[in-house]
Amino acid sequence: MKKVNYLIVGYGLAGFAVHQALKEAKRSFHVIDAAKNPASLVAGGLVNPIVLKKFNMSWKGEYWYEQAMQVYQSFEPNPFTPMPFLRPFKNKQEQNDWFMACERPKAKAFLASELVKILPNSLQAEHQAGQTQGTGLLNIAQLLQNQKNELQKQKAYTAASFDYQQLEIREDGVQYADIKADKLVFCEGAQIKNNPYFKDLPIVPNKGEYLIIHSPQLQLEQVVKAGYFIIPLGDNRYKVGATYARKFEDEQPSASAKSEIIKKLKQIINCDFEVVDQLAGVRPTLGDRKPVMGRHQEHEQLYVLNGFGSRGILYAPEMGRMLVAYSEKQQPLPSELAIERFYASRQP
Repeated sequence: MKKVNYLIVGYGLAGFAVHQALKEAKRSFHVIDAAKNPASLVAGGLVNPIVLKKFNMSWKGEYWYEQAMQVYQSFEPNPFTPMPFLRPFKNKQEQNDWFMACERPKAKAFLASELVKILPNSLQAEHQAGQTQGTGLLNIAQLLQNQKNELQKQKAYTAASFDYQQLEIREDGVQYADIKADKLVFCEGAQIKNNPYFKDLPIVPNKGEYLIIHSPQLQLEQVVKAGYFIIPLGDNRYKVGATYARKFEDEQPSASAKSEIIKKLKQIINCDFEVVDQLAGVRPTLGDRKPVMGRHQEHEQLYVLNGFGSRGILYAPEMGRMLVAYSEKQQPLPSELAIERFYASRQP
């Protein structure tokens, strides 16, 4: 029988965040992970607190960004690559909006006031473009795999689907197979729909798809945001997307998403390209667009961290710390993130 303080179920960005926070707190843990491709591995890896549609700071974006960067840049090899994002303007009004955004105290740290006047010839752009600063790409796949490798060396990782029927909830903790833990944290992403303890949370699965293209003529050294993101991967390869679909038949790449991305990409660039791969993942989202964390209403041994949506890279590190501080030190959770906001809505 193995005894630990915490059992973590799932190892995308949420599971990673709880793992790191527990290490900081010097608590023991074991991870059980289905070892499938979670939405975290399919994500674009964009580290950016600005909403580039309207040039606004995302919800508390500067705070999550600062906390996240401290964590990501502490690893060797460093999974973060600094890279500006290019935002071509559709019209003069957008250009004016950019200049106004550059004057806002929180946003101006991430928006360059000097415009990019000469754009790559491969882009179909009639106007100038704005450029971000302090942004970049996180190699999520590398980061998570490296951490899994370390956990496996420590015999703290099991690659297997979690069987809820094997879970025994006791007064002094939980037991699962040959592992006994004081507490269990579910970090399952969209798979929470199968969880009998937290299935009532209003998580809305949102399917996102990317294409990987090869285009020697494109010649981009920056991320481009023009409807979709075009993300340089090196060797003339680019990741293009992502789509957002609440209605979908399965989690596999779809022909309809491929056609949609190709159609819009041809409106953004004016050079040839070849589709070499297609990726799909399901994001866990909530109606208020904020994650959820906290303890089960009846079983005080069970916790959850979920609902990152498309901002998981920014949210994960600090929210993992928040959940562990809540569990270990009873530090209150922000009301806009706490699971109680959903429990309260179900009371008569």
